[in-house]
Amino acid sequence: STPLYSSAASDVYKRQLLVFLKQKLEKNPDQSIVIAADEKVKYGAVISLMDLLKQNEFNKVGLLLKPE
Repeated sequence: STPLYSSAASDVYKRQLLVFLKQKLEKNPDQSIVIAADEKVKYGAVISLMDLLKQNEFNKVGLLLKPE
């Protein structure tokens, strides 16, 4: 599947992602954002995404963890 975010994403793409998420949360404000990343994704990319979301006042953000 195509990822919704990449740490190398352009500013335009990041803005599009934020608009998409805001639209989704307007319909369901209690919805949480869950980030799922496989082991190939660098830790910094996940932190960068979480920081972007926090800066834009998305407060219900979590990580999806797979049991080993």
